[in-house]
Amino acid sequence: MVGKGLPEYHDAEGSRIRTISVTSGKGGVGKSNIVINLAIQFARLGKKVLILDADFGLANIDILLNLNPSRTIEEIFRNSLRIEDVIIEGPLGVDVIPASSGIQEMAELSLLQQKYLINELSRIQYNYDYLMIDTGAGIHSNVLRFNASVDEVIVVTNREPTALTDAYAMMKVLSGKYEVKQFSLVVNNCNEEQALRVFHVLKSVAAGHKNDFKLIYLGSLPADATLQQSILMRTPHILAFPDSKLTKAFERLARHINFGTGESAKEPAQIEALVLEYIPLVKKIAYKLTARISGAVSAEDLTQTGIIGLIEAAKRYDESRDNQFKTYAEFRIRGAMLDDLRERDWIPRTVREASAKLEKALTELRNEGLDTTSDELLCERLEIAPEELNDFLTKAKPIMLFSFDDMGVNNDENMDFTETISDESMPTPEINLFESFNKSALTEAIKQLPEKEQMVLALYYQEDMNLKEISQILDVTESRVSQIRTKAIASLKGILREQLISTEEGEK
Repeated sequence: MVGKGLPEYHDAEGSRIRTISVTSGKGGVGKSNIVINLAIQFARLGKKVLILDADFGLANIDILLNLNPSRTIEEIFRNSLRIEDVIIEGPLGVDVIPASSGIQEMAELSLLQQKYLINELSRIQYNYDYLMIDTGAGIHSNVLRFNASVDEVIVVTNREPTALTDAYAMMKVLSGKYEVKQFSLVVNNCNEEQALRVFHVLKSVAAGHKNDFKLIYLGSLPADATLQQSILMRTPHILAFPDSKLTKAFERLARHINFGTGESAKEPAQIEALVLEYIPLVKKIAYKLTARISGAVSAEDLTQTGIIGLIEAAKRYDESRDNQFKTYAEFRIRGAMLDDLRERDWIPRTVREASAKLEKALTELRNEGLDTTSDELLCERLEIAPEELNDFLTKAKPIMLFSFDDMGVNNDENMDFTETISDESMPTPEINLFESFNKSALTEAIKQLPEKEQMVLALYYQEDMNLKEISQILDVTESRVSQIRTKAIASLKGILREQLISTEEGEK
């Protein structure tokens, strides 16, 4: 839908500003936070963004961003200022048009004032890639007219019956009185499966009442305890907690909006049926991937990413081709998950490549019945000089990164940081990690290692000795002990990976 109030503007390359309103009907569903965090992520993607706080009588955006505007939108009408005179800059260069607060007259603009403001926005639109409008709560003239004047209307709801009722009422009024025929849905505070059920309910209600509008599923945002902390900090959540699940969801949602998905020839009902049918496939792929990456990312996070890939597959699948939808969907789902993992990966690509190369070399030597402890054979297989081996093994050394969020530190606002300090009487993280594996499989894998590598692992992990103590027992240098440990871990990964692949092939 092209905005009926904000005219198109084409620059030299033919691009045009995208005007997006974020609305709900009901207050308190997280609309303003969604606007702010999407705007910040758009800015990270290289876009110039302007936020209009359209809750004119009750300002929200400037408060959440910790801004102190000297002028608000009220000045445009009272003192005949231009819109540029009230714009202030927020984080990452995101511009904001702040609303007034506690001014009753601003809560309901006249038709003339609404048109004047829309014309002002049209005049400066060539300065921006996105205009994000955070509408007020309720279904009154200000809210309806701004929603009717934009390119895209994003409706935010959650699973509460009142929120669903108000979201449906908003779409019904906009469709019936203002001829807005397409809406995008974001479901807040729930997982992807719950969000899809909400989407299905709203679609069913709309179809039952024969409403003439199209509802598109845009995505979900999970409940996150850190959101309240970022609000109290008056900092956008994705800046305050860059590694949280909610931040990753905002990033996915922004990419989904920014890059688009293209038009689909299929009916929405066909797409929805395919998505619901193949959600178990997404879960299966997610759990297999998380098993291979040792829990670095949760299966739930990968499932949400995979569902986006599934939606893309459902929209783009060409039934005239020979390949089955399941085959095509698996490719798209796995690709979406791998892209997400690459974006999350904090380890440089060169380190990943070195670790994979070492694992492959040791696996080949073991399968050929050759001595995996031989530095000469290993250097030959790695195609490096003997004097380069130590640096190579150091680069390929396994490292585990743990987040306080993942360990539950931020889930309890009353938790003291001192409660996270290790207790010597408790099992070490290494012991917990090994106990989480299939013990029999791990035991068999260790038995396949050379005797010296088995001894180093036993002394390091079971006896809790450091490298210096182990070097004294084995009568070698500390660096040599580190090399043996690195090779042992790489060999174990290769053996366990082969076992996993063999198990998966057996299941097929």
